[in-house]
Formats: sequence, structure tokens, C-alpha cells
Amino acid sequence: MTEEAARATLPFGGPVYVNQMAKPIACRAGEGVDASGRVLWNGSGARYVYMLEVSVPNPGVPPNLDLPKGTIWRLDVPASESTIASGVPYATTPKGTVQSYPPASPAGPLERAKAYHLIVWQDVGISIANCVFTFGDVTTAAPTERAGPETASPAGERHGDGRTRAPPSATLPA
Repeated sequence: MTEEAARATLPFGGPVYVNQMAKPIACRAGEGVDASGRVLWNGSGARYVYMLEVSVPNPGVPPNLDLPKGTIWRLDVPASESTIASGVPYATTPKGTVQSYPPASPAGPLERAKAYHLIVWQDVGISIANCVFTFGDVTTAAPTERAGPETASPAGERHGDGRTRAPPSATLPA
């Protein structure tokens, strides 16, 4: 392999790396946290749900990259349990889940009119949602099943379900 070809090759990790590097997009209808506090995403069941400050990079793989500084809340579903569906109440630990962050207390309330970064994983690094929403502005819609886990190039243009989106900088809230 030539040096040029090696530099053009994505680092090891496939979709896990690609999703870690993906820039969040604006949440679509039915994604975010609605007025009643339900965490919503469009797609399949999840094993990991993150609420992050907007400026926080995507989480990576355990044990050292899966809890970025600026994580507000993280809910995990152990492998021995069934995945959770969209609509889980924010800052709760429904049956079959474990709150990984904060470790000893419920997460603080979200502030109305403040932007947040929602990450939902089907499994470690396999993204269902990676988007930014403003609490209080979520349009509630019935969640829909996606064709497969969402993946994006580091620039955020390509997705596993065949959609193409504008660069993330054009879709984030001002």
C-alpha cells in the first residue's frame, strides 16, 4: 500500500469510528425531548441514550471514550435485557435499565429554550440518532422504524438508510 493510499484510508473501527466523528444534525420531527419529558427518537430499540451539552463531542467506545465531559445523562440497557423504545422519560431508570451518569443522583432538569445534543445508540457506537434539539421546540410525531442503523461520514453527509443531508453546520440551530 502506498503512503497516499494509507492516508486516504479511514482509521480502524468502521461504523463505530465513523459515528464517533460524525457531526450532529438538527433533530427531525419526533426526535428530542418533548414537553412531557419523553426522550424521542425515530428508529429501533436502543441500548444507550445520551443527553449532552451541545458542544460535547460524540461518545466513543468503552472504557475511556464512552463518557465525554459535558454528559448530562446517560441511560444504559444491559445485554441481558431487551432494548428500550423511544419515549423513555428523561432522567428516569425504567425497569431493565441502568443510569450510568450521573452516577449517584437523578440528572438535573433540562432548561426550556436551551439546545441539547441527543445521542441514541442501537449498541456501542451504532447510531440511531445524533442530533441537536431545543428543549420545548420538539415536534411530537410517532416514531418510525428506520431501514437500519444510521451512519455518517465524518462530514455527516451519508447515512445508512440512503438519505443525504446538507453539511451539519447548515442544519444546526443558530
